[in-house]
Amino acid sequence: MQGPEWMEPKLPEVTTPFLIIHGEADVVTDPAVSKRLFEVAATEDKTLKLIPGAKHADCFWREESYEKVRQWLATRTQRS
Repeated sequence: MQGPEWMEPKLPEVTTPFLIIHGEADVVTDPAVSKRLFEVAATEDKTLKLIPGAKHADCFWREESYEKVRQWLATRTQRS
């Protein structure tokens, strides 16, 4: 796994809900890093969205990414 050496052993301790948005064409940070976090994190409330064709930081400029964030937040903040 690419990333700080201390990170991987800590991944099973991640218990907060999270959303990962990662470009499939990212050559700076391998999408496998995000996939590994998703697979290993302890929380049940986790979402991984891979954006086809997006490179490193491209996701910041795509409406598709913002829509995924809006949807993710909306499902967790709806009042009953």
